[in-house]
Order: sequence, then C-alpha cells, then structure tokens
Amino acid sequence: MNSAEIARMVGTIIVLGFCFVLSAGLYAGLYTAGRMFRKTWLIWVSSLFALGQFLAAVGMVMTGYLDPFWRYLVAASALAYLAIPPAMWRVVIAFHRSEERPTSREREAERTRTEP
Repeated sequence: MNSAEIARMVGTIIVLGFCFVLSAGLYAGLYTAGRMFRKTWLIWVSSLFALGQFLAAVGMVMTGYLDPFWRYLVAASALAYLAIPPAMWRVVIAFHRSEERPTSREREAERTRTEP
C-alpha cells in the first residue's frame, strides 16, 4: 500500500468519523430541545441527523479499512447512539417526577406538623 492510498484511507475514516460524531451530537441536542420545548419539527430534524449518523457508521463499516473488531464496535455504537436520547429523556422525566412526589417520610412529617 503506497502513501497515497494510506492518506486516502485515513482521510476517509477521519471524515466519516467526524460526520458520525457531529451527527450524533446534533441528533441528541435537537431531540432534547424538541422534547423540552415541545416542538415536533425539532424532533423530526433530529431524526435526519440520526439517519446521517447511521449512514456515516455504515460508510465506515463498508469501506473495508477497519478490522472486524472496529467494524463491530462502530456498528454497535451506532445502534446504541440511536437509542440513547429517547431512553435518557425517559430516565430524566421519571427522575424528576419522583422528585415531585413526596416520600412517605415527608408525608408523615407534614401530617404531624398540621395535627393539633
């Protein structure tokens, strides 16, 4: 393999990796903003970045430049990244809902304060 082929290989993987990371970040950020501000169109736009992230991962896997371990790692991380923003949104919402509900100890303390 000559130096031009190596440069093309490294350049391709770097560009695809950059697109992967940028798309994943924009997907997560826009998904979160869409859910937080209740803007359905932002969630749809975030889906386009999710698709871009997935396609960048497919590109990295299909180049043939990566060893099998790295291909499996990229594919698995691409699938995981697609699920992370919705899953984390549910976790955050559940966490904050549990903070809103008083615990049994807090209810008991409130009851004893209000009783004569």
